[in-house]
Amino acid sequence: MFAKTFGKMFGTTSYQKKLMLGINVFSIFFLYWFTTQITNAYIGLAYPDVADTTVKALTTFPSGAGLITALLIGPIAMRFSKWKLAVCSIAGVVIYNIIFYFNGLLHGPFVLYYVACVFAGIAQGSHATLLNSLISLHVAAKDRGEYIAGYNVFLNIGSLIVYALSGILAAPNGGLNWYNAYLLGLGPVVGMVFFAIQMKRIDADNPTDPDAIRDIGKAENAGQKAKLSDIPKSVLAWLLVLGLAHGLYYFAQFGYNAQISSYVITEYNLGTSAQAGYGSTILRFVMIFSTLMFPIWKMLFKRFQVPIGYLVIAVGLFIMMKGKSLPAAYTCAAMVGLATGIVFSAAHEKGASLMKAQYVPMATATIYFLTCLFQFTSVYIMDFFAKPFGGDMSVKFTVAIIAALIAVVIALFAYVFSNPKSMEQLEAEQNKA
Repeated sequence: MFAKTFGKMFGTTSYQKKLMLGINVFSIFFLYWFTTQITNAYIGLAYPDVADTTVKALTTFPSGAGLITALLIGPIAMRFSKWKLAVCSIAGVVIYNIIFYFNGLLHGPFVLYYVACVFAGIAQGSHATLLNSLISLHVAAKDRGEYIAGYNVFLNIGSLIVYALSGILAAPNGGLNWYNAYLLGLGPVVGMVFFAIQMKRIDADNPTDPDAIRDIGKAENAGQKAKLSDIPKSVLAWLLVLGLAHGLYYFAQFGYNAQISSYVITEYNLGTSAQAGYGSTILRFVMIFSTLMFPIWKMLFKRFQVPIGYLVIAVGLFIMMKGKSLPAAYTCAAMVGLATGIVFSAAHEKGASLMKAQYVPMATATIYFLTCLFQFTSVYIMDFFAKPFGGDMSVKFTVAIIAALIAVVIALFAYVFSNPKSMEQLEAEQNKA
C-alpha cells in the first residue's frame, strides 16, 4: 500500500510521470541562491568596507524581494502560460549566479549583489505558485499534496548539493576565489532547458484532470477569464487564515534558523561554524525523509496533520532553549525538518482544494506571500522583543514558541473543527437555491 501511495509523488499515469519528471528536474536545480549562505563570510572579507549586517542581509534579501512577486504572481498566473512563467522563474536563479560570479571575479560594486538578489526574490516568490498550479491542472484535488511533496523532496536534495559543493568550490586559496562557487549556476541552466522542453512536449498548460477540464471548459464557453473578483469572500478569508497559520510556523522556524550560529559559537561556546553547519545538514536530511513520508503522515494524522506538525516545532524550540547544548540544537534541527515535511504540502493542498483549478495560483500565492512576510520580519520582531532584556536569546526562543503555539490553535480551528466550503461547493449550493 505504501509503495502505491509513494508512487503518487512521482506520477501514476504516463502523462503525470512526464509532468513530474520535468518539475522534479526543475526543482533539484532551483535553490541555487543558497550558495551565498556558504560564501557569505568570504564575501565580507572581499569587501571589508561594507558593513557586516549589509553582507549578511544578502541571505535574507531574496525573501523580501520575493514578497512583491508572491503578491503579484497569482493574478498573473491565472492569465498567462504557467510553464513559461516557471521558466522565467528559474531564469532568475541563472541570472543571480551570473551576476555573483562575474561581479566577484572582477570585484565589482557591492550593490550589484543586491540587484542579483532581486532576481532570486522573483524566483523564490513565484516558483511554488507556478508548480502547484501546473500540478492542479493534471491531478485530482485529493492527491495534490503527494505531488507537491514529491517536488519538495527534490528541492531539498538540491539544497544539500548546493551546501556540499559550494563550500568545496569556495574554500581553496583561503576563500579568495569564493566566486567559483557560483559556477554551480550552470545547474539551473540545465534544469531550465530540460523543463522548458518537457513542458512544451506534453503541452502542460492544457488540463488533463477531469475536474480541471470541466471548470476551465465551462469558463471558456461562457467567455469568462479567471479574475480575483470571482473568488468568494469566504474562500479568500479562509486562505488568509491558512496563510496566517503557515506564516507563523515559518516565523517559528526562523527561531532556529536565525539563532543556530550565535547559539553554538557565541552564546554557549559549543563550537565553531562547522558545528553550527551540522545542524543545517541534519535539518535538510530529516526534511527529505519526512517529506517522502508525507502520504504516511496524511493517513496517520488525518485532519490533525497540520496542527501536529506546528506543535512539533514548538517542542523542538523548547528543547533547544532549555538544553543549551549541541544535542539540544541538533534535536531541534531534526524536529524542524520533521515538522516541515509534515505540514508544507498539507497546507498548500488544503488551500488548493478550496479553489477551482484555474484559481489555484491565488491559493498558493496567498499562502506563500504570508510565509515570505513572516520569514522576512521574524528576525526583526524577535530582536524587538528581546532588546529590553539585553538581546537575551531565550526571549527570542520564547517569542518563536508562542508563534508556533498560536499557529497550532489557528490550525485546529481551520483543519479540525471547521469545514471550509470550496468554490465548487458554494457554486453547487447557489445553483440548488
